Amino acid sequence: MEERITYFFGEPGETYGSPRITLDLWAEGWQVSVNTVAEVMADPGLQGRKPPRRRHSLTRQGRRRAAPDLVHRTFDAIAPDVLWVGDMTEVDTDEGKLYRVFCGICA
Repeated sequence: MEERITYFFGEPGETYGSPRITLDLWAEGWQVSVNTVAEVMADPGLQGRKPPRRRHSLTRQGRRRAAPDLVHRTFDAIAPDVLWVGDMTEVDTDEGKLYRVFCGICA
């Protein structure tokens, strides 16, 4: 079984992990679990490629309508260095609060 695991691991460019190799072994008639294949792969240090992490955003654009602008703010600057915007983010840490401040010019 170790030879077949090494074969399936090396064939596609050493990218398959234990779940995919287990499916290949099942197709050949082997009766093994994913955990068994993972243990056999761990002995020689075979490790499949991890899929890229998906980015999770807190704001989902396009899901909701934009809130109405009740203050009627205009961000069209009539001249350079006339209209400024700012943003502040507060992050709680073990040592206290941390503030990140952003200021920019609308030009």
